Amino acid sequence: MKKEDERIKNLFSKKTSRRSFLKTVGIGSLSLGLRGFNAPSVSAAEKKRFLFCNPSEINSMDPHNHMDVGRSSARMNFYDRLFWWRDNPPVLQPWLGTSYKHTPDLLKWTLALRKGAKFHDGSEITSEDVVYSIERLLDLKTGAAGIFAPFVEPKSTRAVDRYTVEFNINKPFAPFIGLTHFLDILNKKVLMKNEKDGDWGSKWLGMNGSKLGPDGAGSGSFTVEWYRPAVGFDGVRFKDHFFGWNHPHLDEIGYRYVIETASRALGLMKGDYHGELGYLPYEQWEKVKESPLVKVIQQPSMRLFICSIHNQRPPTNDAHFRRAILYAFDYESWIKHIQHGEVDRNIGPIPNPMWGSLDPKTEFGYSYNLDKAKGELKQCTVDWKKYLPLEQVPLAGYPMCIQGAEFLQACLRRIGIETVITPKPWAMGTEITRKEETTPTFWWFWRSTYYPDPHSWIGEMFDSEKWGSWPTASWYKNPKVDEILHKAARVIEKEEREKLYKEAGRLVVGDAAALCIHNEKWTGTFHKDMRGMRFSPVGDANEWRWFYWA
Repeated sequence: MKKEDERIKNLFSKKTSRRSFLKTVGIGSLSLGLRGFNAPSVSAAEKKRFLFCNPSEINSMDPHNHMDVGRSSARMNFYDRLFWWRDNPPVLQPWLGTSYKHTPDLLKWTLALRKGAKFHDGSEITSEDVVYSIERLLDLKTGAAGIFAPFVEPKSTRAVDRYTVEFNINKPFAPFIGLTHFLDILNKKVLMKNEKDGDWGSKWLGMNGSKLGPDGAGSGSFTVEWYRPAVGFDGVRFKDHFFGWNHPHLDEIGYRYVIETASRALGLMKGDYHGELGYLPYEQWEKVKESPLVKVIQQPSMRLFICSIHNQRPPTNDAHFRRAILYAFDYESWIKHIQHGEVDRNIGPIPNPMWGSLDPKTEFGYSYNLDKAKGELKQCTVDWKKYLPLEQVPLAGYPMCIQGAEFLQACLRRIGIETVITPKPWAMGTEITRKEETTPTFWWFWRSTYYPDPHSWIGEMFDSEKWGSWPTASWYKNPKVDEILHKAARVIEKEEREKLYKEAGRLVVGDAAALCIHNEKWTGTFHKDMRGMRFSPVGDANEWRWFYWA
């Protein structure tokens, strides 16, 4: 133990350089050794196409099968939705829907559809397709179903006429219209034709996507030309898209699944790839931006870096044990040495830039304190040592998650808690966290901006009614928090809602429901000649219809 104490002491020393700090923890610097690297320019012929690389596998082209940011490029480019969050700060803009209204009790939401918008097969999008799409999503119980299911019951949505849709929700929810960004509208006739054994055409669509010609199931700005689950996809511009193309644009797009960070960085520097999601670690993008072909774009974001802690399984079902974990994590060293000061401490379940968040300067938040950590362990009512080692699951291909797991592992050893680290791909991580029995003790992930409202974070992660979706991987339950969150969802006035979310946030923090660490900037890496990026915290610049080559 003395040897380990000395190691950690050196690890957290202010004299420790970033490079030696990473090496001590066991996190490689991942240096590419490419300083001064010269790469050829992109030819005029190649500039018709944009090729993106990402560590998230597109394991299904069915947009109702996933809703995470890592796979959002497939949904946002091949499919359309009723309203769309765009730009930064995000603004909800009409798309397939042109307007909406709601009753005073917030239970009936009536939307007008755009006339003349077409699916890829040339047929017009109507209210019947919208009703079919929400019924399909609810029945499949995947993707965005988790955010709609608490409010929209099967068969409660109706087509008033060809261009009017009525959502009848079962309880008031003030941010409801913002959820429509996650309802991808699908071609009812095409999917019914390809349905097998009541699967809503999911098997066919998952492997084929929004195909060209008569098989078109979507209406997005691009159509799928080619798809392979472990490789990626290619797409071509949908010339008949309702928005038109009277602006600079791309003719072809592509996505490649590249899990190795160094391979993505090298590909960007060589010009093989023209963009990356923005999850390159600091040292990598410091190297990448030295390439004459790469530019780095930073934008304020509302992306919360978090580690869920299983609240229903011993020993982490004991709040004292969870508090010990939170006191053992050295937030200052994490931010200063690992993140190079590029992120901000976030003490609660709502990111700092969002109203309703807890101010780190005035509110209680956990800080590195081993005496308090050991004190909490002494108060545990479970024999926690017999459950060791505890499993940590970071996201494979996302270095920050791996770093976080290794950093926590080193911190917890100081108080006698051992963990094992088993990285898993995003698709597998989101699958295992749907069930209480398969969810690991710790799961590392980001909670991005799904809709810019406090409920998108604290409501989706810590309302026990949402159990069964990956954001609720902490399996947290506090009846008082549930009550406050449900009340906040019924209130229109922002000031009153903000007070309620702060109250709920304090309870979640007090219960040590999860390890909330930091709020970060978005750092996108693109080819220097790529233009038109429209970053939004909702979707992270994955809508490529605006992209073009200079």
